[in-house]
Amino acid sequence: RRKMGSTNRNHMDYLAYATHGLDGDGEGGVVIFVHNKWKHRIRDVTRDPTGRWLHLTLATPQGPVTVIGFYGRPGPQGTQNKDRAAREWNTVQTLVHKAHAKGRTVLVAGDYNMSYNTEYHRHRTSSSQVQNTMLNSALDNAGLTDAWIQRHGHSTTYRTWEERKEGENPVWTSPDHILISKNQAGRVSAIQVDDATLDHGMDHSMVT
Repeated sequence: RRKMGSTNRNHMDYLAYATHGLDGDGEGGVVIFVHNKWKHRIRDVTRDPTGRWLHLTLATPQGPVTVIGFYGRPGPQGTQNKDRAAREWNTVQTLVHKAHAKGRTVLVAGDYNMSYNTEYHRHRTSSSQVQNTMLNSALDNAGLTDAWIQRHGHSTTYRTWEERKEGENPVWTSPDHILISKNQAGRVSAIQVDDATLDHGMDHSMVT
């Protein structure tokens, strides 16, 4: 984290808040960048010791906003991962409930390693409904709305990841999400997936 912060300060006017993942535990690790001019607005920085999430709150003129960066356990539908992935996702939802109870707006963003099981979000739909169920649990139980669906509807292709291989039709899916408090969903004015060609070993497109 110190090395990242030092490198970042030499190139960008942002503060880097990070948490490390654990080796051999499905990777992990989250970074949230906050512009230096907002340094005085940062409150309540909390890091998951296993690197699945990082939580901070910003004091804004419109009220406090809690930002949660989340990196979901890869393959949450797998037999060995299912229980741990569910517990980690439930922990994030508990953080959301606590922030809502304090009157805060919440944003949860990152690589969830979960996608909706529809033709608009997956190259091929899956026989497993685990990822779809876990995502929808946050919408149903934690008072959150998917920003992409809020803006573009359920029938617009959302593609944020593709296999690192050559070919006309790579396998693709949409594990990256931005969820926002349901009562603030009407403020989502735009959301898009960067259409730049993936390179430098990247297999995810940026969502803004």
